Amino acid sequence: MLIEYWENNNIFSEEEIDEIVRIGSELTTEFYNDENEVIGFTRKCDVGWLNKDNNTTWIYERIWNTADYLNKLVGFNLALEISTPQYLTYNADHYCDWHLDIGKNVSRKLSVIIQLSDDSEYIGGNLELMTGPVPLVPSREKGMVIIFPSYILHRITKIIHGTRRSLSTWIPGPDFL
Repeated sequence: MLIEYWENNNIFSEEEIDEIVRIGSELTTEFYNDENEVIGFTRKCDVGWLNKDNNTTWIYERIWNTADYLNKLVGFNLALEISTPQYLTYNADHYCDWHLDIGKNVSRKLSVIIQLSDDSEYIGGNLELMTGPVPLVPSREKGMVIIFPSYILHRITKIIHGTRRSLSTWIPGPDFL
């Protein structure tokens, strides 16, 4: 069964989303900008890494359980792990250009984005998935978990006003054949 994307807003409670934001706001972040050649595409945002520890294990487990459920539907042969999530903050004029999440040294199978900001907190900043001639735009609802195959071209449009926060991670697995 092929999917373009899957979304669900019942994975984390509002209190849990607020806790993820609290944890993320305490992380040391790095500003990624147009000059960054490491990632192979252009983006402008603040990135912090949500390492697994006693305070974050529940986040990892919830993401894994959700991806595992979805994997039972799509059969992507996932590894029993998730990549270290990125806590992303997009402010005015920040964006992430079109790219794939497949990965260079590891085969990423599923991409996971968790909306941490209420959609009324920012203008612009849409996640767009290019699966055909017109991009699909998943929900911007706070707490929405969006999962899509990592081989789908996608971007975050430029923020016009406000701040967009999200958590992004990937579920690896053996190479696609």
